[in-house]
Amino acid sequence: MMESDTQPELTPELTEILRRYVANQEAEQRLREEKKELQAELKQALQSMQGRFWYPTVDGVVLKVSHSRTDNVVYDDDALRQRLGDRFATVARADLKKMRKNMARVEPCLTPILDIVGSVDRDRVKTAVENGTVRPEEFRGAFRKETVVRVAVGRQRPDDDAPAQ
Repeated sequence: MMESDTQPELTPELTEILRRYVANQEAEQRLREEKKELQAELKQALQSMQGRFWYPTVDGVVLKVSHSRTDNVVYDDDALRQRLGDRFATVARADLKKMRKNMARVEPCLTPILDIVGSVDRDRVKTAVENGTVRPEEFRGAFRKETVVRVAVGRQRPDDDAPAQ
């Protein structure tokens, strides 16, 4: 990615904003980890609980704690695909994660039903206009242009191409 030659001046105000931003990121991570640990402790404490809900009062506030147990069955798809052969399709269902991972192979199969499961793709519109499959005026009033501005802050990594300070 090309960096712009016009970068903002690092003012004391921006320095403080960035300092607080990074501190908040670190605090969020610590909170996520602590919450995970607390949930593990709660699971242990609620292990023998009967019923799904518990309404304890803590510091004058009534809390609603839900607790449920479910059994998940995890199948070995590869083993079953091999054992069942053509019958595998009778027990399988589309898996969105696998579809995304294999999109290049899946997409041609979806072509007949793209009117149901598809969305217009900007690159395909451009190609279709360029090769004359569709005319630009067919899109008039059928789209809106949105400007999305994103900001992300992270620590510089050793392999980042950053100018010397």
